[in-house]
Amino acid sequence: FMRRMHGSRAVVSRSLAGYRHLVGASMAPAADPGAKAEGGTGGGGNVCRQASVTSLCKLCLPSWGRRRPRSCLRESNVESLEALLGMVHRDHARFSSEWDIVASTLDQLCSVCVSSPRLSGDHARRAEGVAGC
Repeated sequence: FMRRMHGSRAVVSRSLAGYRHLVGASMAPAADPGAKAEGGTGGGGNVCRQASVTSLCKLCLPSWGRRRPRSCLRESNVESLEALLGMVHRDHARFSSEWDIVASTLDQLCSVCVSSPRLSGDHARRAEGVAGC
């Protein structure tokens, strides 16, 4: 939804809130570490967390998996990145295999121009703040 409706403030904010809840729930320690996920495969929290983090990382980038020199950030990319960095900051001790995808996302963001004509003044300041970290 966020890729198709990136201009809708309600869709973006509710989608990111859903990602925060989903990743937060998958980060919670399991009551029974030996419990299996639905379907009997075990490790359901890890799969859910990996899928959620990967999906959110995709939303941080204007073009996933491709380095395009003229890619411009959208407001939804900036908000997704802030949500991702907030999750990493809050739950860094529980991230495991997700670090690779987060690092890859940050590496790809290095080639994206921060000043974008698609960003409002507030989002441009927020993007510059993240880039300055």
